[in-house]
Amino acid sequence: MSIGTYVASVFNYHVSTTKCKIGEINLFRLLIEAINSVGFFTHCINPTEIHGYRSFVEFISSTGWVRSSGTLRKRKELADILFLIYSPSNHKCRVTFMQNKFQNNNCRTKINKTDLFQLELLSQRPRLTSAPMFIPGDLLYNASVSSIGSYGLFIYDSSKCSYEMVYFSADELLPHKLIGSSSVRQADFNNSFNVLRSWCGIEDINATDTLEGFVDRNTDPNFRWTDANRWDKD
Repeated sequence: MSIGTYVASVFNYHVSTTKCKIGEINLFRLLIEAINSVGFFTHCINPTEIHGYRSFVEFISSTGWVRSSGTLRKRKELADILFLIYSPSNHKCRVTFMQNKFQNNNCRTKINKTDLFQLELLSQRPRLTSAPMFIPGDLLYNASVSSIGSYGLFIYDSSKCSYEMVYFSADELLPHKLIGSSSVRQADFNNSFNVLRSWCGIEDINATDTLEGFVDRNTDPNFRWTDANRWDKD
């Protein structure tokens, strides 16, 4: 059994036994529990909740994705989960700031009710004008790989009677626009899953359509980190 398969199994067990209402916040907290049950020192993936005020940052919006008559200085939550993934082979690590969403359906290619300013923050990676002490102002802007910003979409797969998480590098998502109308709060994924991308020779996965794939990709022993937010294949 792979690590991803184990985490997905534990996650769905926690979901099936929880007494809390199924929703975005409860699901990402159960995901954190499931991943932590594996043990950081064995597989070196550590999720930490930073939901709410702990990760509020400010930036200057420049995309024009949302019509706004107010200030272009926006204050948004950066992420729900901060993933730290450590390589014991060379003592390097990567991070991804993941924003989580929940839809009670099996659609893997669009995220409804998307905050487009938040999408701009994670996908366009502007310099931050204000941030908590643990987040440098140029962290997103200077990251080597775009997956430093990401989305985890929880869905209900009725064919399996289980919950799933679809992972997207944030730069793979685009605002959905209706012809002849203003933009709606929906983000679309128009690519294929599990595409290996290269950034100046650095390999990076664009999206996975399962929780299992996300975990296994980030605990793959055939890859190692060579610099902050960089994978380099052995």
